[in-house]
Amino acid sequence: MVVEHIPGPVTPGQIDKDNGGWDSTYTSKSGITYREYKQDEGYYKDYDYGGYGPFSSWACPMVATAIFLEGYGVHVDPYELYKVSGAANPAVAANAYLGKSVTVSQTYSKDVTLNLLKSGKPVAIHNTGWNEYGHYMTILDYDPTTDRVYLSEVHTGYNGRTDNGWIDIDKINIDTIYYIP
Repeated sequence: MVVEHIPGPVTPGQIDKDNGGWDSTYTSKSGITYREYKQDEGYYKDYDYGGYGPFSSWACPMVATAIFLEGYGVHVDPYELYKVSGAANPAVAANAYLGKSVTVSQTYSKDVTLNLLKSGKPVAIHNTGWNEYGHYMTILDYDPTTDRVYLSEVHTGYNGRTDNGWIDIDKINIDTIYYIP
């Protein structure tokens, strides 16, 4: 999967990568600004992730959830989210902060996903095909003129792939979506 970088409202260099774990923001068409955290760039990158290994290799669920929560006005870095929720599941982690139920659909629907994005709501996703375990990311926006979505990748250059940008949603291989209706 290759994400095409299209110039837009991305502001690089917002904060030291090794400190806060994000080095860019994205402002969606609905006016929400998201910090685009990375699992391999924050102060937490070498911390243990629940016995699986380092955050930099295993914490994509928490990083995708931290980005997802930005869409609801919650600003929490991925490690703080993990400490408070103690969860590896994006829905459980988001519920710990939002106090409202996050829907998990393991039957992917492109229509549901695009309708959520059109209404200004982010969608955390799990996809297949990145590695043997799959991968979590967050979709932040939809552009109906190009029929593309803005994908916030949580790992820098994962397996030689690029990170944040606009992509055809059909190229993401989504199997599960996490959202608030």
